[in-house]
Amino acid sequence: MQVTLYDDEIELSTHELCRICTIPADLLIELVEYGVIEPIGRTSADWHFSQECIGRVQASMRLTRELEINLPAVALVLEMREQIRALHKQLALLNVEQ
Repeated sequence: MQVTLYDDEIELSTHELCRICTIPADLLIELVEYGVIEPIGRTSADWHFSQECIGRVQASMRLTRELEINLPAVALVLEMREQIRALHKQLALLNVEQ
């Protein structure tokens, strides 16, 4: 199990996120368009990203590389993964309450 701690107050610029994840800016724009990551800011010139986006971008790149799936499918897989995690948390809470 991997645990990653993020500082909620630190935001990354488009350039910083691209550099950290070693992806081109046009791919980052596609990730936003497909809902894989959500920017903070109205226009692409104003975009900033939470540190959580690093993990989502890295997971997206692994999925496209290892499973050879396209970005719309990546967005769906990541959404389903988050829903499963939320359900696991709910089940854990229910088990504690019993």
